Amino acid sequence: MSLPVLITGASGFVGKSLSNHLGAQGHVVRGGMRAPTEQFPFPSIAVGNIGPETDWTAALAGCQAVVHLAAHVHVMRHRAGDASGDFHRVNVEGSENLARQAARAGVRRFVFLSSVKVNGEEGAQRAFVESDPVMPMDAYGTSKAEAESKVGFEDDFGPK
Repeated sequence: MSLPVLITGASGFVGKSLSNHLGAQGHVVRGGMRAPTEQFPFPSIAVGNIGPETDWTAALAGCQAVVHLAAHVHVMRHRAGDASGDFHRVNVEGSENLARQAARAGVRRFVFLSSVKVNGEEGAQRAFVESDPVMPMDAYGTSKAEAESKVGFEDDFGPK
């Protein structure tokens, strides 16, 4: 049974591999991207920059699952002064906006890719585990930790 799935960040390193894997298994893959690209082998929909006002309606139409990989990760030199605001707008507000719209559109599964950086920069001579404390050390890690709390299982994403 094929599952129509929207993948944000589909043109990135993880997104390309996941798209190819799901496509090879017969799933209907759709890429949600900032701008269309000819290198992506599946249908894609340009959504522009991700944030609290992004309209995901066309990208979500008919999808039963969303894998949200897209994030603001790097600080560009010309924008370094507002890095924390950019991380929050895209990674927290943008992720919450997508999750809410997905729920309203009837999407049954929402998978959010976070980051190990929510736990800090170094483990105690071992890999981090789910029960480790949240201890982000930078604006990116902080934004991903906050996004986890906004799109987590305990939250209700029904219409407000």
